[in-house]
Amino acid sequence: MANRDPLVSVYIVSHNYGKYLTQSIKSVLNQTYKNWELIIVNDNSKDETYKIAKKFLKQNRKIISLINYKRTKGLQRIANKVLSICNGEYIIRLDADDWLDENALIILINKAKKNKNIGAVFGNYFLANEKGKIIGFDREINNDNFEKNKFVAPHGACTLFKTSELKKIGGYSEDINSQDGWEAWYKLKEKNLIKSVNNIIFYYRQHKESVSKNRNLIKSRNKILEKLSKASFGNYRLKSLAIIPVKENYEDIKNIPFLKYKNVNLIDRTLQSVMLSNVDNIVVATSSNKLIKYIKKKYKNKIITIKRTQKLEKSISSIEDILIYCTKKFKLKKKIIPDIILFLSIHTIRFDHDHINRSIDLIKLNKFDTIYSATKEVNPTFKFDGSKYTLLNKGRFNNLDYLSQRILKFNGSVITTWWKVLESKKLLNNNFGIIELNENDVLQVNNLKRTFEK
Repeated sequence: MANRDPLVSVYIVSHNYGKYLTQSIKSVLNQTYKNWELIIVNDNSKDETYKIAKKFLKQNRKIISLINYKRTKGLQRIANKVLSICNGEYIIRLDADDWLDENALIILINKAKKNKNIGAVFGNYFLANEKGKIIGFDREINNDNFEKNKFVAPHGACTLFKTSELKKIGGYSEDINSQDGWEAWYKLKEKNLIKSVNNIIFYYRQHKESVSKNRNLIKSRNKILEKLSKASFGNYRLKSLAIIPVKENYEDIKNIPFLKYKNVNLIDRTLQSVMLSNVDNIVVATSSNKLIKYIKKKYKNKIITIKRTQKLEKSISSIEDILIYCTKKFKLKKKIIPDIILFLSIHTIRFDHDHINRSIDLIKLNKFDTIYSATKEVNPTFKFDGSKYTLLNKGRFNNLDYLSQRILKFNGSVITTWWKVLESKKLLNNNFGIIELNENDVLQVNNLKRTFEK
C-alpha cells in the first residue's frame, strides 16, 4: 500500500566535515517519519566524506543518493542543484556537522500539512560543543509572538521548505556567497508563508570551523538585507542621518572622545565605522570646543558638528530632545530633510558599520517605526511595585527557562527611526523591531577603564 505521507527530500552538504558526517546521516535514518529521501553532497572534500557517504549509499540505495563534486561549488549552487533534481514535496537541508532530533520531520510535516499555504516551517535547536555535548538551547524567534517578530530570520539549516513555493521564488540567489537560505526566507515571509513550531528540531554543533562560517554568514546576510531593501523602494533612495551625541567628560571618566582603544581615539573609531556604512550624513553633537575643532580639522566637510546647548547637556534631557534638536539644526544647514535618523554612541567600542547597515535595512524592509539594538539579559532581573519584588528573569540560574522567556535590554549602541516618528516623540510605541547583538559586539567604555592608554 502506497504511503500517503508527503515525500521529504533531505540533503546533507559536506565540505571536509567527514568527522561529523556519520552522526548527521544516522539522524536521518533514525527519523520516526519514514517517507523521505536523502541526498548526500560531497563538495570537493579532502577528508573521509566521500568514503563515508559511499558506505551509507551501498547500504541504502533505495533512499540515499550521492552527488560528488571534484570542484567546490558552494552552498547556494548546491542548494539549487538539489532543488532541481529532488523528488520531495518538501525539502530540508541538514548541515553535515549538525544532526536532527528523531522527531524533527514528523513535527515539521504535521505543521506543514495543516495549511496548504505554508511555504516554510522552522523550529528551535540545542547548542552542542565539538564533541556533541549539549551546552545550551536557542531559538531564533519568540514563536508565541511570531506575527509581530517576522523581521527575525530563522537559522538557515533545518528549515522545511515546500518545494513548489521555493521554486516559485527562483530558489537560491547565487550572486551572494556564503548564504544559507536567508533571502529565500525573506521572500516567503513577504507572502506570509512562514510558520514555526515550538519544538527542538536539531542540534547545532559549535566548533572552530563554524565560527568562521558564521562570520561569513553575517556578512552575506547584511548584503541580502541591503539588496532586498533597495528592491522595496525602487528608484527612490531614502536619505539617512547619523547623530552622535558626545560629552567630553563624566564624573568618573574624563576626555572621553580622545581615549584610545587599540591605539584609536573613540571618536575616530566611531566616525570611521559610520563612514564605512551606508549612512548619507553624519552629525557630531557636543558642547566641547576642543572636539569641534578636532573634527573640523581632521574631517573637514565630511562630518557636521553641532554645538549642544547647556540645557541638552543635562542628564534630564531625553534622547528624543537631542535628536530632534540636531535634526532641525542639520536641516537648516543642509536644506535636507532626512528620512531615517540614527542615534549612535561612541561608548560602544566594537559596534561597526555592518551593524549600522543591518539596522537601516531592517527598518526599511519591515516598516517598523523604530529599531533598537539589544542584548540578552543573562542575569536575573527584578521588578519592584512599591511593596514587593517580583522575579522577571531567572537568567543563568535556569538557562532553558530563561531562553524560552527571553528578556532583552537596550544596549545603547544604536536607535534607528523615521524622522516623522521622532518628530512626534513616539520612539517607544509598540511598532518597533530589535537588532540583537552579543555582549562582545557592545563592549562599553565604562567596562574598560583600566585598558585605556593614559
